[in-house]
Amino acid sequence: MSKWIGAVIALALLLAPTAVWADGGFFPPQHPMEEPDQMALLSWQDGQETMLLQVSFAGQDPDFAWLVPLPAEPKVEEGPFGVFSDLQALTARLELRDEIWLSRDSGLEEKGVQLSAPTEAGTGVSVLQWKQVGLLETTVLTARKGWELEFWLTDHGYTVPPGAATLFDGYLQKGWVFLAMRVNVRPLLMEGVGPVEGLVQPLLLHFSSPEWVYPLRISALNGSPSQITLYLAGEHKAMVDGFGLDWANTLDTTDGGTPSLVSFWRMHLAFLPYLTRLSATMFPEQMIADLVIRQAPSDEPFRRVVTHTSHWSALYLEAMASRFVLRAYPDGAVYPDRSCWRAEGTAMLGRLLQLSWALPAEPAFTDVAPGYWAAEEISQAKAAGVVEGYPSGEFAPEEALTRAEWVTMLMRTLPTPTESETYDRSPLYFPDVNPGYWAFAVVQKAASAGIVRGYPDGSFRPDGQITRAEVAATLSRVLLQMP
Repeated sequence: MSKWIGAVIALALLLAPTAVWADGGFFPPQHPMEEPDQMALLSWQDGQETMLLQVSFAGQDPDFAWLVPLPAEPKVEEGPFGVFSDLQALTARLELRDEIWLSRDSGLEEKGVQLSAPTEAGTGVSVLQWKQVGLLETTVLTARKGWELEFWLTDHGYTVPPGAATLFDGYLQKGWVFLAMRVNVRPLLMEGVGPVEGLVQPLLLHFSSPEWVYPLRISALNGSPSQITLYLAGEHKAMVDGFGLDWANTLDTTDGGTPSLVSFWRMHLAFLPYLTRLSATMFPEQMIADLVIRQAPSDEPFRRVVTHTSHWSALYLEAMASRFVLRAYPDGAVYPDRSCWRAEGTAMLGRLLQLSWALPAEPAFTDVAPGYWAAEEISQAKAAGVVEGYPSGEFAPEEALTRAEWVTMLMRTLPTPTESETYDRSPLYFPDVNPGYWAFAVVQKAASAGIVRGYPDGSFRPDGQITRAEVAATLSRVLLQMP
């Protein structure tokens, strides 16, 4: 079995209003407190994991705490802000609503206080380390028995749900340790600040792990379902049994890359190239084991798209947007009825085919400068024989594509017909495309393959401008023809 390297990035939990155990156990407060949101970033390489944890909270309880089981004693240090908001923005789902693609993002700020270190108490429990990180008091614990750990937690003010000792035993028997984290806002409340809310300083953990695993089983103690979102980065697309795919793509083909995200990626994730986002609603009866992350069968890109439009091309637009083939304009609009530029059509076709031809040293066309937004896609399409310029050596990237030009480009991506497969004889598919027309053969071939369709009056209008919606529709049909 081949070895592969990966990372789990940004776990966001929509938590139920009772005690929640997901990535860690959230202990119920004694005072009103809104359910927290927790995010985690986990990388795994050569038996070593790096996890970035962050939690937000709001309420009046002076002590808010949670527990995370880990395969080995971690090194605990302060993590950077900004990584999670960047990841959320990068992988946000798209919504098509009256031709507008929408994304969402949010953030909070941290407030800090000072706490005091705990002492060991309870037979068989060892405090391996203690560290103060912003609002967080962190304690790494190990024990011989689950009931001993439960006693220590209870003695130190943690409210432990029934049945926790038995679950603790399962982790302790495997040699795992527990990271207890507590947010203490009592000093702020004493100063008259309340209810308190904020985003706790991220924690950066480093520890050994024999496999790429996410501790989910402890979440069963919550007693209610949890919505879990996993962001996974690795050499390839990732998968987890029972989780749906929301987003997957190579990072160098996305529009992300903010300084904070790039910096963290470079320092801790070695620029792992592929990012996957998965999600699932897990019920307690399903949380019988920790999650094991595996490599997916293919690296095909995907983005979840929610469509709210009655446009005839909605399904085609959704299909192409979900594969990162179709992109919105800077204002967020798709404009399906707008004429498609030659550069836009070439870029979309290149993304669908995932062209990776070596770029020539010189520009492919005299009017496509190296800094032009689609210069790379145009050069690769030229090298692959998909596009040709004009005799003058120009490409005219911002001229509208005609329907005949677009069909010619499309059919160059499909296998050449055998000698017996001729498309230059009757019956004619379209009365306005005659045998003498320069693109007659490819239009006939495309119509025969079901890739292009005429207008209600039976015409094809080969010299008419093709729209972005029509481009998305034909690309979707080409996808069905590809091996």
